[in-house]
Amino acid sequence: MEATPEKRKRQIAQMLVNRPPGDWAFRRFEVTAYKETCAVTGLRMVNGGGKAEVQAAHIRAVKNGGPDVVQNGIALSATCHWLFGRHLIS
Repeated sequence: MEATPEKRKRQIAQMLVNRPPGDWAFRRFEVTAYKETCAVTGLRMVNGGGKAEVQAAHIRAVKNGGPDVVQNGIALSATCHWLFGRHLIS
């Protein structure tokens, strides 16, 4: 007999991510500049922990020579960020 979902133990995985120091600062400044609001939809979503669910996106990718500055960024919801990154919206 299989255990019900309530009785199954949830596995927790620890993950270490290496990111350049500028990533966190870029996000903080970008999200603040857009008042934690998606530039495309105009929606401001906040999760249960009080953190804004908006992402900072580079308009011109840093890997393609774009500067890592607020003027080269835009705050987007996760869906809009995904679409923007694939050149489906501009």
